[in-house]
Amino acid sequence: MEVVGITVAIILILMLLECPIALSFAVGTVILVFSLGIEPHLLTMTMYWNMTSFVIVAVPFFMLCGNLMTDGGISEPLFEFVDSIVGRIKGGMFAVVVGLMPSLVLSRALP
Repeated sequence: MEVVGITVAIILILMLLECPIALSFAVGTVILVFSLGIEPHLLTMTMYWNMTSFVIVAVPFFMLCGNLMTDGGISEPLFEFVDSIVGRIKGGMFAVVVGLMPSLVLSRALP
């Protein structure tokens, strides 16, 4: 357990020294892997399988869709439409999002 604490401390120190966050996590991961005796090829296999997950691949496409909607000009009318329906209710936009969650889960749009 002390190895994990040392690794977290190294990551935080590197972040305080203004190293890039990716580099800080990479150095911390390498230190943790070698100090716990984990074989590096297992780490690379796990990283590969996690990166090819359907959910992880969907995130960039979701961000692309949001950018296309913003650049195309459809997001502003969409927000105005929703605001015209629930704008008079305090927290109306939040109510729409929470209200849509069960239907999205049932339609398998969300896990």
